[in-house]
Amino acid sequence: MTELEAFIIKYLDIDKSKYKDLKKNTFVYDFLFLWSLFEQNVFKGFCKIQTIIEKKELNEKVLENIEEDIKYFFNRYQNKKYYKNLVWNNSNQYFENILNKNYENLSHTEKTHFILFVVFRFRNNIFHGNKGIQSWLKYNEQIEKCVKIMIRLLDN
Repeated sequence: MTELEAFIIKYLDIDKSKYKDLKKNTFVYDFLFLWSLFEQNVFKGFCKIQTIIEKKELNEKVLENIEEDIKYFFNRYQNKKYYKNLVWNNSNQYFENILNKNYENLSHTEKTHFILFVVFRFRNNIFHGNKGIQSWLKYNEQIEKCVKIMIRLLDN
């Protein structure tokens, strides 16, 4: 066991098996690594709500490649509890208005902004969130989808 591993286990007051569970799920590390590339390339190094809202829409081919994921997150955040957890005291009327529409009525721009917002909020919740490291396992599916989205966007 490394000094870092021993420190984390002690600091989090978890047993070795719990730490191994956290460490074997590399989705968070993948997310953090990709976020650095994503923010640099998509947002010129600095992403915030306003830069998302000002972002031009993605071309149709890119949107088609992530359409299922956009729908997934759109449907997920119809649940107000999930949305509240996503935004964690950083709600934004623009994105709430998008969620109040029918998915079929969303413009390409709204879809673009919405999915960028979701990925951005996952980034914030991983880096700054109050959920804690141990809660990452609960969001495995969503974080993996965010990784896939960033890959698709960086690839195009």
